Amino acid sequence: GDLMAYRPWNIVAHPTAGFEILTAKEADPSGLGYTSGRVQTRGKFEFQYGTIEFKMRLPQPIGIALWPAGWLRGAMWPQSGEIDLFEHRGKYALNKYYLTAHGPQTAYPTKEWQQQYVTPTNSTTPANDLMAGQYGLPHVYRCEWTPGSIKLYLDQILYHTVLKPNIGASNTWPFDTNPLYLVFNVAVGGWAGTPSGLTEHRTHVEYVRVWQEVADPSPDPTPAPPSPSARERAQQRLSALGFLADEIPEVLNA
Repeated sequence: GDLMAYRPWNIVAHPTAGFEILTAKEADPSGLGYTSGRVQTRGKFEFQYGTIEFKMRLPQPIGIALWPAGWLRGAMWPQSGEIDLFEHRGKYALNKYYLTAHGPQTAYPTKEWQQQYVTPTNSTTPANDLMAGQYGLPHVYRCEWTPGSIKLYLDQILYHTVLKPNIGASNTWPFDTNPLYLVFNVAVGGWAGTPSGLTEHRTHVEYVRVWQEVADPSPDPTPAPPSPSARERAQQRLSALGFLADEIPEVLNA
C-alpha cells in the first residue's frame, strides 16, 4: 500500500512558474513515515472533450518508491473513467513510463479494463532522462480527447491511441458521458516499490493548459430591423428636442 500522507504544505509555489510537489521523509501523525502532495481540480474545474497539456520535471534522481503522475479521473472509479497522461513507478527503469485509459467492465462495473502503453526498458524516449542538478529535463505531456477517441502525446509525439470500437464487447466506454477532473500527485510505495534512502524530492509542474472548441452561437431567427434613413435619424433627433414631425425642415425631404 501507499506509505505517505498527503499534506497541503507539501504544495509550494515555484519561484518562476507553476508549483512544486514536495516528497519527504518526516515525522507525521499518520504514522506512515512520509509526506507528499496532491493537487486536484474536483469541484473547481471538470471538463469533457478538448486538449489538455502540462509541462513537468521529475525529481533528480527519480528515486525508488516514488510514483509521480498527472491524470484525469471522474467522480466514481472506474465507472467514470480515468486517463493517465503520465505515470512513472520508481522501482522500474528510469525510461519506463505509462500512458493508460481505464474504464469499467460492462457486467462488473466496479472492475476495470485498461489499455496501456508502456515504454520498453530499452526505449530511447526521453520520459525520464536525467541531468545533473535538482530536476530531470522538462517534458510536455498532452491528451487530445474527442468523442470515441483518446490520443496521448509526449513532447508532441503521439505514442498511444485508445478508440471506443477497440475496447472489446465486454467493456463500457465512459468517456462520452462523464466529465473528468485533473490530478497531480506523487505517491510513495505501493506499485512503485519499497523506499530506500528516500530524502526530499521535488516534482515541478510548470504549467497546465486546456483548450476546448466553442460552438458558434445559433443565428437569431428574428431578422434585424432595417437601419433608419438619414431623414428618419434626423426626425428622431429633432423629436427628442421637442419638434413635431410637421415642423422638421423640408430639406430633410430631399
